[in-house]
This record gives sequence, C-alpha cells and structure tokens, in this order.
Amino acid sequence: MLTRNVTNFMTGGRVIICEVCLRIAGYNNNDILPSAIVGKPIIISNLLNNATVIDY
Repeated sequence: MLTRNVTNFMTGGRVIICEVCLRIAGYNNNDILPSAIVGKPIIISNLLNNATVIDY
C-alpha cells in the first residue's frame, strides 16, 4: 500500500530521501524507487527553504 501511494504521488511530485535516514533504516540506494532522489546537502538545504510539504 505504501509503495502504491508513493508511486501515485510521484506522477506529479518528487520524493527526496534523506540519505542518513535511509542508512539508519537499513536500506541503501538500490532499495529506493527509480525516480526517487537521494538528498544531498544542497538539495536538502534548498528543499527546506522552498518546500510546500515536508514529511519524515
């Protein structure tokens, strides 16, 4: 269900994943959906300054 909801969201939005959170959860870059983005510091900085929705 979660994968379907995120996949549906990604038709019009972008999913940016915190790399530290990904590692803590026991996952790596190969485990994420293909169009998701692993957030580098500059991406996260811009996101926090310009985001409409942040959820973690």
